[in-house]
Amino acid sequence: MKYVGYCFAIFIFTATTICEAAIVSTFDADLEGWTWDSIFATVQHRSSGGNPGGYFRMEDIAPSAPFTAIAPNKFLGNQSGLNNGTLSMDLRLLIVPDEFDFESFGTVKFTGSGGLMAQHDLVSGRPATSWITYEAPLTAATWGVSEADWATLLSEVTQIDISLAAGAGLSASGFDNFSVAPVPLPPAWILMLSAIFPVLLHGTAQRKDRVRG
Repeated sequence: MKYVGYCFAIFIFTATTICEAAIVSTFDADLEGWTWDSIFATVQHRSSGGNPGGYFRMEDIAPSAPFTAIAPNKFLGNQSGLNNGTLSMDLRLLIVPDEFDFESFGTVKFTGSGGLMAQHDLVSGRPATSWITYEAPLTAATWGVSEADWATLLSEVTQIDISLAAGAGLSASGFDNFSVAPVPLPPAWILMLSAIFPVLLHGTAQRKDRVRG
């Protein structure tokens, strides 16, 4: 029985280590600890109208004011397992500004220990007034840094910022379903892991039979 328990513990540890889950904010219940760095905007949690469910809503109260949403602690720390994974988020314009400035809208910035930074603009062209899902691979090349710096940055992420200001003039933006996910487990690994434990159990049963014999 101790052998079975030991094998089961190894199986669970291996499966959970390889199958790391995505870290997600859906904003269905509240703002989930997200903060912001602007005094020139109002932020609200809206319980409906998201993609789907609730969402994070930002509205300018001063023309041309920058606005950055800041991720909570669950996205920070050692995120090395995200290398080669995927970042995704849903965005939409709710109030269209008089003059568009797309240069920073939808830009995500990672900051790491020692001041390392990497950023990537997920929105190219004019932002949509309906919900759109934007994705980017979490690779050094995509985020414009060396492999060494990317590895160091992911090993100790200290801040993640998302720019939501859309242009000159008053505007409002919706933000939903921010997610960072590791590389999906290949089907071959899933089959292998599902096969390991039965084999171990069978081996244990044969061992017991030999002892009894």
